[in-house]
Amino acid sequence: HLVPFGEYLPFGDLLRSIGVQEVAMPGGFSAGSARRIFKLPNLPNILPLICYEIIFPDVTAEESARAKIVVNITNDAWYGRSPGPYQHFRLAQLRSVESGIPLIRAANNGISGEVDGYGRVVGALALDMVGVIDLSIASALEPTIYIQHGQRVIFLLFAALFAISSLTKLRHGSRINKSV
Repeated sequence: HLVPFGEYLPFGDLLRSIGVQEVAMPGGFSAGSARRIFKLPNLPNILPLICYEIIFPDVTAEESARAKIVVNITNDAWYGRSPGPYQHFRLAQLRSVESGIPLIRAANNGISGEVDGYGRVVGALALDMVGVIDLSIASALEPTIYIQHGQRVIFLLFAALFAISSLTKLRHGSRINKSV
């Protein structure tokens, strides 16, 4: 996944046709054609995600059955000292909770660290901090409900909340009508 407006211009052809120019990056950017699991001797399978890809739940969910560690390499320098690096780290942390897979994150000018499959930060380097983290990698958990059932879980929860809300409103509304 490329970053909109940073690595590609959404609706680029349309915008260029009306005179909007995009900033040309040396070499340009293009999305990869396939996602691959790294299989290295004596290590669990690794799912490498570059920068912005970590914010997409479906990316981790698709490969979580084969990966036991997610490695996210990112350059957060363009966020500066804004909430961006913190938000980016927290979104990456959510991927560990959803999948039950530990995350190792190396961020240039961002927040680097390790997150276990429960979403707990095991160790981290603060924004703009230079250093090394030496930790044992946490083990992946059993596949989570989200990994097993995907977005269906969320849709079922919304449907249940809608049903409960509707029933409560009907009951509450009928009591008001009877008392009048």
